[in-house]
Amino acid sequence: MGLRRRQTSLVMILLLIFGTELVNGITLLASPASTNPVAIISYALVASVLVGIGRAWELVGARDTGIFASIAVLAQHQHAPGPPPAAHHPDAHDPHYPEPPGPGGRPG
Repeated sequence: MGLRRRQTSLVMILLLIFGTELVNGITLLASPASTNPVAIISYALVASVLVGIGRAWELVGARDTGIFASIAVLAQHQHAPGPPPAAHHPDAHDPHYPEPPGPGGRPG
């Protein structure tokens, strides 16, 4: 899908979400005892957050920004068997900290 088409679909989805919130907000003002508009607004807010998360993933360069694709990637993520990396070994040198001074005050 081209960049322009994705941007157009994003704008259309956001307009639909915001329109839904606006219409149900006005309905709620006209009938404060009604609970249906509150539920619809809450669903619209969740949809807005999910669209925002998908857009953020797209901006950081994720391959597929769909929620199901992301869940599939998380489900397939496995750690490689074997010993832990050397950086996690207690005797490993951490490059962020200097060597402690050895004999004569020089790094060891």
